[in-house]
Amino acid sequence: AAVRVDAAGKGDDFLRFCNFYVAYHVVGLLAYTGVRPVNDSFEQARHFDLEDGFAFVNDKVVDDEHEGRPIPVRRSLIEWVKNDYPHHLRQVALMLRDAAPGLAEAIEELAYAKKKGKLPFFFHLEQTEDGIQWASVSEQSIRELGLFDWPLPLNFFRHRLATGLRKLGAD
Repeated sequence: AAVRVDAAGKGDDFLRFCNFYVAYHVVGLLAYTGVRPVNDSFEQARHFDLEDGFAFVNDKVVDDEHEGRPIPVRRSLIEWVKNDYPHHLRQVALMLRDAAPGLAEAIEELAYAKKKGKLPFFFHLEQTEDGIQWASVSEQSIRELGLFDWPLPLNFFRHRLATGLRKLGAD
């Protein structure tokens, strides 16, 4: 998949590259954390604690008192969220400035964490009749990209992580 992301980055389909880049990293976060692959699994930049290495996720709502939880995130992924992804977002905003100025502005706000924003933290881009729009990242949208060559559902990581932790004696 990394080779496909790199190849898309060198190609002439900007939206494809953006979608590959986001899908690749979201799947990495899902695999590392065991978070359920719900729409917009990592909703907002402010849900990442960049200092202590945690993310707040809300991938299963049981009741009003149990909405989300903090999970540890590997330092290299935190650094990507802190540095590389905002840089990517600024580049995307720059590329979209003429074609989709409103979307470019919303992406730039997200990149600089100016406010809560109109977009989820991770999103795909799609060409519609109305121009370039953002779309939620979901298991289906990732699968439809054809980036990953495996027949397994994305919640495979969650089950594998849980099984592995149980075998190690974690509760």
